[in-house]
Amino acid sequence: VLYNIFGPMMFNKQCRWRPLLSLMVLPLILVIAFRLRFPLTKRHLTEVYGAQVVVMEQVTEAFRNVHLVSDFKKSGSVSDEFMILLAAVGLKNKGLKLVLMNNGYIAPWVLLLYLMLYVVHEGAHVMDGDLTVGIFMVDIHNFITLGGTMGMVFQLFEHIGMILPLLDELARALNMDTDTLNRYELAKHQQEFTAKQWKKPMAPAGSKSVAAADDH
Repeated sequence: VLYNIFGPMMFNKQCRWRPLLSLMVLPLILVIAFRLRFPLTKRHLTEVYGAQVVVMEQVTEAFRNVHLVSDFKKSGSVSDEFMILLAAVGLKNKGLKLVLMNNGYIAPWVLLLYLMLYVVHEGAHVMDGDLTVGIFMVDIHNFITLGGTMGMVFQLFEHIGMILPLLDELARALNMDTDTLNRYELAKHQQEFTAKQWKKPMAPAGSKSVAAADDH
């Protein structure tokens, strides 16, 4: 990019603005393409996470009622239900992996189409002698580098998006209502009751027996 700006100035040639504008348009096209794929990716991520939560809830409920399951001989039905939920998770993961794989082809395909248009447009200038082959190849190299970088950035955002549902669930669990305050009040009441019992005066051990002897 810097060469396209300062190179013509060094050799007393006219600055070429078309490659610079092309380098600015390519990221914009890639961002639009990635933005169009984002709702689909988010939906699949949400479905996979929801299926995993259902499996974990089913396992937790089964362990919580393990004695009832054993007494009523429902282990077979519980196991079958677990396998059905596990198969659903597998299908959701398969769909998510397919979407992520297709997302990985966005940058290469957009870059290929963009390079085809650029070669057709700028190749005519090379044939006419208005543009050298070296500058032409440098422009193509810049496009390839920029497209690869944008693809890596999009994959990074995908990986960040995959952990966001887990962070949301963690934040929800941390902010759930607990019985900590009730436990604190109960422990405080027990301590106060114990302290009052200790403060009461205790009668001598032989007082009751002496009083009983006097009555007789």
